[in-house]
Amino acid sequence: MVRALQYKGYVGSVLYSAEDKVLHGRVLGIRDMISYGGTGVRSLEKNFRDAVDEYMAFCAAEGKTPDAPFMNLQCSDSAGPASAGGAVCGGA
Repeated sequence: MVRALQYKGYVGSVLYSAEDKVLHGRVLGIRDMISYGGTGVRSLEKNFRDAVDEYMAFCAAEGKTPDAPFMNLQCSDSAGPASAGGAVCGGA
């Protein structure tokens, strides 16, 4: 079962809303709020990566240092199937 996504050192949650029939999540371990969603796994992964990229671009434009994850959340490609551009963390 997929529990988290990883991209550029950021880890994001994977949640499902039965009411809305969508996947959604947020980047974990930082003070700033970055959220994303999608109607399927591929769109969720893409929107997660896009949200991280947009966050980093926003910080650069504002002259702000992006928050570095303060939790030691690490994933490896061996934890689950690799997605384009980001590892998927697996679990039981």
